[in-house]
Amino acid sequence: MRFSASIDAFHLLPPASQSYSKYADALIQIAKAESATLFIPVSGAGSSVEDARAAETMSTETKGRCRTFIQDPGTMLDLHDKDRFMALVDKLGFTIPSGKMIEGVDEGIEYLRGVGEKKFVLKCMGLDENRGDMTLFPISGDGKDLGKTRKMLAGLNTKITKECPYVFQEYIPGPGE
Repeated sequence: MRFSASIDAFHLLPPASQSYSKYADALIQIAKAESATLFIPVSGAGSSVEDARAAETMSTETKGRCRTFIQDPGTMLDLHDKDRFMALVDKLGFTIPSGKMIEGVDEGIEYLRGVGEKKFVLKCMGLDENRGDMTLFPISGDGKDLGKTRKMLAGLNTKITKECPYVFQEYIPGPGE
């Protein structure tokens, strides 16, 4: 692999998503072996919270020698998790689009029955293939039973479950369309 001449060493890490403990242990061992004094993670979207948790552990394990340049895990969760972020923005007094996290198709249909004329986009809470999908829900021309919408929700490759929830987020048209 190629990397900057300014870097003394390059270490591959086990994926945080597969085993947080192996990931954190590897980071701590690198910090100790390299006598690191600063940890600046360049997190992927899926590991920012794990990096924040690991940073706290790294600081403790190195007795404060290795400082970190990252928010605490609670703040990272607030920034990473859509529902927590929306609650934070609302708490700060900003207007936010309406939305709802759902853990099943029936819960999604129930929510959409009560939204009136509003339209929503659907986002998976994890990383999946529907990023950038701007399908509007409920499906246009759907009947009162929302049969077309139900069929589309049930047919998602990554199923809506408690372990893999989705968020309906109010669609607000604008210049980014």
